[in-house]
Amino acid sequence: MQSLTARNALWIALATGFGAVLEFFAILHYLDVLPGDTLGIVVQSLVCICFIVLAGIYFRTWLKLRQPPNDD
Repeated sequence: MQSLTARNALWIALATGFGAVLEFFAILHYLDVLPGDTLGIVVQSLVCICFIVLAGIYFRTWLKLRQPPNDD
């Protein structure tokens, strides 16, 4: 069970980290540090937001699955 927990935590960290890195590059594009057009910046920001939201959904589902069943 511990390896399953570690694997889930790894996927959550990877998805969140990937989204954060994409957002960092989108900010660099916005500040004109990196070349890019406005549509590319918007698409990149939307993709990174999707990654972060998916990581949050995955984390929430993982927390629900970790709770013991309620035998009322």
